Amino acid sequence: MNKLYGSLILMLLCLSVSLPLLAAETDEEAKELGFWVELQTVSSRLPAKAIVWYERELTENFGLYAFVWKEADGYQEYIVGPTWKPVEELQLGCGIGRESTREEGRGARWSCFADATIGKLNLSGAAENGRISGPWKKITVTYAVTNLLEPGFIYETGFGNGLILKLNEQK
Repeated sequence: MNKLYGSLILMLLCLSVSLPLLAAETDEEAKELGFWVELQTVSSRLPAKAIVWYERELTENFGLYAFVWKEADGYQEYIVGPTWKPVEELQLGCGIGRESTREEGRGARWSCFADATIGKLNLSGAAENGRISGPWKKITVTYAVTNLLEPGFIYETGFGNGLILKLNEQK
């Protein structure tokens, strides 16, 4: 139960940083708010997992991101860090946090990501490492056929290569 409280505290910390900034903004100055949840189960050999991602622009070029990753086998991690947009089409971020398992205890974990868009092509990648579970990476390449539909390719540690289909919200 303490692990759940730690994850909730991290999310509350992120909200406490962002809510005063939200209140201070006018409609024309409103910054993007990013929040998504991913639930995944692939087969009986791999545990189900849930990821909660929160992202907040603080200025035009800088922001904050945080996420919590929880798996059914007891693994969990949480990471928080800054983001930077040197140009509109590129976002970079690096963060640090903790990971834990029932068997091996707790340890530090770091994460870095990059997301680039060139026309209708999107390339994103993330890399993590930590004392408990070691390195992990994920790379996706998608092409926006329409505003709603982005087919592409994906590589993720533990899963290998495959096809991906992203369905976007209608804007």
